[in-house]
Amino acid sequence: MKSRSVFVWAAAVLMGSALLATGQQGADRLTADVFSGLELRSIGPALATGRVADFDVDPKNPSVYYVATAAGGVWKSENRGITFRSIFDNGGSFTTCCVKVDPRDSNIVWLGTGENSNPRASMIGDGVYKSTDAGETWNRVGLATSEHIGAMVIDPRNSSVVYVASQGPLWSAGGERGLYKTTDGGATWNAILTKSPDTGANDVWLDPANPDIVYATLWQRRRAVGQFVGGGPESGIFKSTNGGRTWTELTNGLPQGDMGRINLAVDPKVKPARLYAMIEALPEERGFYRSDDSGATWARVGKRAPGGGRGGGDADGDPAESEADDAWVEIAAQGQGQGGENWFTNADPGYYNELFVDPHHADTVFAVSTNLEHSTDGGHTWTTFPLQGVHVDHHVVWFDPSDVNHMVLGNDGGLWESYDQGTTWRHFNNLPISQFYRVSVDNMTPFYNVCGGTQDNGSMCGPSRTQNQAGIRTSEWYRTGGGDGFTTRSDPSDPFITYATSQNGAVQRLDLRTGESTSIRPNPSNARALDGSELPVEQGGGRGGRGGRGFANERPNWDTTFFVSPHSSSRIYWGTNYLYRSDDRGDSWQDIANGVPSDFGFAMAMDPHDADTVYIVPIESDMFRCTPEGKLRVYRTRDAGASWEPLTGGLPQEQALETILRDGMSTDAGRPTGVFFGTRSGRVYGSTDAGDSWTALRDGLPPVVCVKTARV
Repeated sequence: MKSRSVFVWAAAVLMGSALLATGQQGADRLTADVFSGLELRSIGPALATGRVADFDVDPKNPSVYYVATAAGGVWKSENRGITFRSIFDNGGSFTTCCVKVDPRDSNIVWLGTGENSNPRASMIGDGVYKSTDAGETWNRVGLATSEHIGAMVIDPRNSSVVYVASQGPLWSAGGERGLYKTTDGGATWNAILTKSPDTGANDVWLDPANPDIVYATLWQRRRAVGQFVGGGPESGIFKSTNGGRTWTELTNGLPQGDMGRINLAVDPKVKPARLYAMIEALPEERGFYRSDDSGATWARVGKRAPGGGRGGGDADGDPAESEADDAWVEIAAQGQGQGGENWFTNADPGYYNELFVDPHHADTVFAVSTNLEHSTDGGHTWTTFPLQGVHVDHHVVWFDPSDVNHMVLGNDGGLWESYDQGTTWRHFNNLPISQFYRVSVDNMTPFYNVCGGTQDNGSMCGPSRTQNQAGIRTSEWYRTGGGDGFTTRSDPSDPFITYATSQNGAVQRLDLRTGESTSIRPNPSNARALDGSELPVEQGGGRGGRGGRGFANERPNWDTTFFVSPHSSSRIYWGTNYLYRSDDRGDSWQDIANGVPSDFGFAMAMDPHDADTVYIVPIESDMFRCTPEGKLRVYRTRDAGASWEPLTGGLPQEQALETILRDGMSTDAGRPTGVFFGTRSGRVYGSTDAGDSWTALRDGLPPVVCVKTARV
């Protein structure tokens, strides 16, 4: 659900076409009134919902639920989830981190925007919002450049005092990052714990017995196209005894090397305060730590119980459909193997790492991860909490303070509720928050289908209309692929053939007539160079597994390029740092990159009128540059990949290009000439001479961090 990026990019291209063709006057037609008549209707599905970031309940009315989502705004129910309504449609961001209801005044609700996980498709927020009418209206009250909020906590004694842990921008330095405090209900904010432009605050807790005692964690991190720097020497745990005026770093018993993400929990049932910490660090030091003296000393105590491995699976029984990074799984195995100690570690601390203390049962704490992990002995031993039929990748656990049996769980599959302490669960399938990366349509009759790939819920298709009097039913939707679904495409001449891609370069073809699904990923047995020679094969027979790599030094992006040619229904393109073309629907492939270097793949656009003309932009991985020359690299072939020419006229230095689009409407003497592309820094460029020169398109484009995709 990247609707903001999609709309901004599409509007920018439409405006760019008008500007390039007719000048500024042409853009006057593209007003809000022109688009006001376009009404959207829901067509489903209820197969799955989407990623839930946080959950809270009105402490004075247990029927009122608030759900903060990673990509679908904020939702409210006043009848315990029988119905939900969206309450943040007019907010400045659709991605959220945390929602908190004031324990003293239920009309006051605080919202942090910008998800606190750090996936490759992470989206940004625009600060902290406050509602004084139970979510009916919202005002942004600060931290507009924070981009990612880690956590929030309200002083239970004073509604005007709120602490916000701001992680700060993920893809760059700077921004409002660190621990902030307001004492006047959000009118003003003070940064009370900061370190550097690269380090923000991840978590904040108050001592229940004395809220002047504040615990906070700092986190040094940065993401780029090909790397995630998950920690550094500036990460740590800090304590204040005077409401944040002064701080002491806690170090006794904690890791001595660089640390990454640290999440805390305070057990309110124990005095003096018992603290728990899940700490990402070097393999020999990472794990679960505990302090029994308010943070003065710590010890790593958490170990995996014998037979208490990761196990589990999502609602469809596919444990592989997890956002967890394969690299983190390997690191976790290293940490567990230190001296045979079997230390308990998180599957992917960049994506989930939070702790939740059971308020009813002594010594019971839960850790969200790929599976839901829990300990009943104060964190010493850990097992996977059994969740039959529940989706994986968890982010929040809520315990009803007045009902020991009542729990709520939020994960990548939506919101789940139990009234028997987690033995059985019901799924709220009435939350329309599926996070679609892209959508496409086919040529099926009598009604075309709409297909899309979703975050951690696979790829799926459903009809645009139906002859059923009840409307489009869930049973009319069907899955076309698993994992993190990205690009879906259908054969334009045969809509019963459809394609779906998923993480790390997986791509499959589905025949709807037979139900047969075939992996068509290029491999040494079906792919050759353009001249027919063999491509270099990775020694050792390839790494296989989820990555499935078989070629030497092949590096697929998390979301790989995939296109179906508009000129031939059997021609498809797929790209890693190689660029492949198939003329038989994926049964065989040729590498047509022909020496154009790339780190992780290509953004690509096809000329709608010339089958042999293709535009590509290599995806660079370096964190601090785009190319050695400091410019974007755009290439064009007019001979189907036999040769490529660079197109760099008028292009400045940029961080990274995100998408490119060929416009078939702009013409010169009948020849299409318009080309557009967008960058990760939110800029849009256009060309009226088929890419020979470029112009920045600025007028009327609102601030946006990343241009993702487009259509004309």
